[in-house]
Amino acid sequence: MVYLVLLRHGESSFNKGSRFCGWIDAPLSENGEKQAIETANRIMEDPLTNHIPIHLLVTSRLKRAILTANIILEQMDRINMDVIKTWRLNERHYGCLQGKIKKDVLNEYGKEKYMFYRRAYNGCPLPIDINDEYNKDTLKIAKFDNELIDYPELIPKCESLKMVIERLKPFWDMVIVNTLKKRENVLCVTHGSVVRALLTILYELTDNQVENLNIPNGMPILIELDDKTLKPSSSTWTYLDPERAKIEAEKVKHDGIH
Repeated sequence: MVYLVLLRHGESSFNKGSRFCGWIDAPLSENGEKQAIETANRIMEDPLTNHIPIHLLVTSRLKRAILTANIILEQMDRINMDVIKTWRLNERHYGCLQGKIKKDVLNEYGKEKYMFYRRAYNGCPLPIDINDEYNKDTLKIAKFDNELIDYPELIPKCESLKMVIERLKPFWDMVIVNTLKKRENVLCVTHGSVVRALLTILYELTDNQVENLNIPNGMPILIELDDKTLKPSSSTWTYLDPERAKIEAEKVKHDGIH
């Protein structure tokens, strides 16, 4: 067997403030830093993972994921581990909603449209204005990412989950899958929408299933894969702390509504 560990980064300042973050480069909150430490300890101590060596860490180009990854590696005494950063693991670009308080968006658009933008497979907000203050981090990432420098047409102005899957798939195939093929285990520290996208790819989730999928911060997911087919060995994934994950997922589900 070979293993993939998925993690949504620790709580960010925008998570704490219940704001749409997307490609805004929000830092971790104090609680988010604590969650990263707890995640490392859980991976090292849990009987499901304490025997699993991690060979490669992949993460996004957003600091909340990078800082989570760095804290985990430091806590594990694995700061020398190979790390690949890519824009393809960035959070979904929330377009014109970036930076807005979720409750304000709910009040402006109504619950049906709000949930469509947040969770629907094809739910894509309107594009952000390129000169919007909340687009400056997107432009900064594009300025220093070799792939986006060469192919500026790839820089998103808004995305649905379907679009996230489309831009994620090449990295999944060329980097993560190729690493797993060598029977090397991967830790992926990323974002809520990207975890949903990866689970959709792995488990062939329906639109309805993925629309009702909520990913909590700092709750590691273990996926055991057959080392020949690279298909999951069971019909669902495993949270290392399932009861806590269930509670936290409910909070994510109702974010901005209550």
